[in-house]
Amino acid sequence: MSVQVFGVMLSLEGAIASLISFLLLGETLTPSAMMAVLLVSLAAAGASYGERLGG
Repeated sequence: MSVQVFGVMLSLEGAIASLISFLLLGETLTPSAMMAVLLVSLAAAGASYGERLGG
């Protein structure tokens, strides 16, 4: 597994944990927490994509 793929998978850890807590525990996220999970995931994906382009 490449370092880029590993980084994206780690960034998705919070999103997956949030989904599991929503489904199993009935917890909800505030809009700002949802935005934070989205931005972290996008940043990791963007960094991985930039690395593939040679940046």
